[in-house]
Amino acid sequence: MTAQLEKCREESSKKDQLISQLTQQNHRLEEQIRQMCQRESSERKTKRDPTLQTNVKVVVAIQNAMGNNYDYTLPFLHTVNQTVTDNVINELNKNGGGQLSDQDITSACATYFTNQKKDVQREINGTKGRHRGINRSNRRKRKKLDERTLAVNDPRVNLTPEERQLGQQVVNLGMAGVSSDEDDDNGSDPSDLKRPEKVWKVKEFSWRSSKMGAIVAKLDTGFVEDIASPATKRARRPFIRDSTCVVSDRRPPKNVEAWMLNLG
Repeated sequence: MTAQLEKCREESSKKDQLISQLTQQNHRLEEQIRQMCQRESSERKTKRDPTLQTNVKVVVAIQNAMGNNYDYTLPFLHTVNQTVTDNVINELNKNGGGQLSDQDITSACATYFTNQKKDVQREINGTKGRHRGINRSNRRKRKKLDERTLAVNDPRVNLTPEERQLGQQVVNLGMAGVSSDEDDDNGSDPSDLKRPEKVWKVKEFSWRSSKMGAIVAKLDTGFVEDIASPATKRARRPFIRDSTCVVSDRRPPKNVEAWMLNLG
C-alpha cells in the first residue's frame, strides 16, 4: 500500500513538472509572438512614413517658394517637371552628403508628384475633404488593429485560452473587422472651454454578435491597461459605445466566423 502511494506521488510530481515546463514554453512562445508583432507594426509605420518621402516634401516646398513648381497638367517626365526633380536631387545630395541614390530620390519625387496631382484633381472635383476623412478613418482603424494584435499575443493581457483563440480570429479579419469612428463633440467637458476633450463615437457593425463585441472590448481594454505606456494613455481619446452610436452599413467580411454574426 505504501509502495503504491509513493508511486502515485511520483507520477503526480512528474505531471506537475511537465505542466510547469509546458507553461514556461507557452510563455516564451507568446513573448516571441509579441515581439514579432511589434516588429511588424514598426515596419508598417516605417513604410507609411519614410524619412526620404518627408525630406522630399520639405525640399519641394522650398523649390515652390523659389518659383520652381511642378506642373501637374504635364507628365512627371516632362522637361519642366524633370527640372524640379533635378533641383530636389541636388539639394538632398548636398545636405545628405551624397548618401542617397538619384534613383531613390526620383522615385520619392514621383510618389509625391502622383499624390499631389490626385490632390489637385480632388480639389477640382470637390472630393478633397471626403478623401482626407477616409484617410483619417483608415489610419485610426489600422492603429486599432495593431493594438488588438499586440493585445491578443501579449501574455500580460488577462485572457483565457478560449478568449485568446477567439481574439486571434477577430484580428485575422484585418481592417474589415475594425469599425470606424466619428467625432463627437457632445463628449466635451463644458467647463474646459479652452481645450474641450474630444471623444470618438464608435460606428457599430449591425452584423456583429454580442460575443464578438465582448472579445473586442477585452482586447481594447487589455491594450490600454496592460500594454500602453502612460504617454499613450494620456494621448488617447475616450470611446463611446451606446445607443446613440451610428450603425455602420458595411457588410461582414468573407472570412467571418459563424460565432461573430448577430443572427437575431
